[in-house]
Amino acid sequence: MMEQALTILLRMKYWFKEVGLGIRNVFRRNSVKKIIRVCLVLIGILFVIAIFYHHLGNFVVTIDPSLQKKGVYLSTTEKFNDLRVKLFGSALKECNNINIADIPLDIDQYEGTHNGKNYVAYTFYVRNEGKEIISYEYNLSVGDSSKGVEEAAWIMLFKNGKQQIYAKERADKTPERQYAYLKYPIMEQADETVKQSVLLSEEDRGYLTNADIERLGILDIDGLYELRANPFMSDSLITRGIVTDVKPKEYDRYTVVIWLEGEDPDCVDAIKGGFIELRMSFSIIDVEEETEE
Repeated sequence: MMEQALTILLRMKYWFKEVGLGIRNVFRRNSVKKIIRVCLVLIGILFVIAIFYHHLGNFVVTIDPSLQKKGVYLSTTEKFNDLRVKLFGSALKECNNINIADIPLDIDQYEGTHNGKNYVAYTFYVRNEGKEIISYEYNLSVGDSSKGVEEAAWIMLFKNGKQQIYAKERADKTPERQYAYLKYPIMEQADETVKQSVLLSEEDRGYLTNADIERLGILDIDGLYELRANPFMSDSLITRGIVTDVKPKEYDRYTVVIWLEGEDPDCVDAIKGGFIELRMSFSIIDVEEETEE
C-alpha cells in the first residue's frame, strides 16, 4: 500500500510539473503573439506618419549651423517675432495642373503658407541678427519625388519682389517654354538678369519648333511671346544663389511657388498620384574664397 501511495504521489508531482510547464508555454506563446501584434501596430503607425510626411511637409527651409553661429535666423513674419532655424510649408493633398497665368499677381504679398487650390506658395524671411556683415549662399532643390512629377513641376522663386521661373529642361536639352500673343503679366515682376520673355518673329523664332507649332496650333509667329523657364542646374538642384554684404538687422524676403504646368509636355496622366518635396537651405560663405574659385 505504501509503495502504491508513493507511486501515486510521484505521478501527481510530475503531472503538476507538466501542467505548469504547459501553462508557461501557453503564456510564452501568448506573449509572443502580443509582441508581434504590438510591433505590427507600431509599423502601421510609422507607415501612416510617413504618408502624412510626404503630403504635409513637402517644403522645408533650413539654416546651416555655420550661419546660425553668425546670428542669422528665419521667420514667417516681417516683424521677426518667431525666430527659427527651420521652417515647414504645407502641401496640397491633391491638385490639378494649371497655367502660369493662373498664379495670382499678388502671390508675393502674403506671409507663411498661402497655398491656392492648385499651387503651393510659401513666403519667409532671412535676417541677420548678428553683429557683423555676412554673406550667404542659398540652394533650392528637389528632395523626394515620385512618378516623374518633377518633370512637370514649375517653380517660381521671388527674392525681394523679383521672380525667376524654373523647370527641368526638355529631352532635347532646350529650356521649357510656353507661348502667348499677350505678354504674361507676371513678367512685370521678373528679374531680368536672365531674359524670361521674348517677342518672336519669322526672323527670330527663338526655341519654337515645328512640333510646338503643330501641338499648340500656332498660326502666326509674328507677335508671339515665348516665356522661357530657367533649366534646373542638375536633376536635384533647381537653383543656387549668393547674397553678399548683409548688414546687421538687414533681411531678405523669399517666396517659393510650385505648380504642375499644364503647358508642359511632361504633364501627363502618368504622373497622377505622385508627389514632390522641395528643400531650401542657407549657409555661410567666404566671398573671397568664392571669388577665387
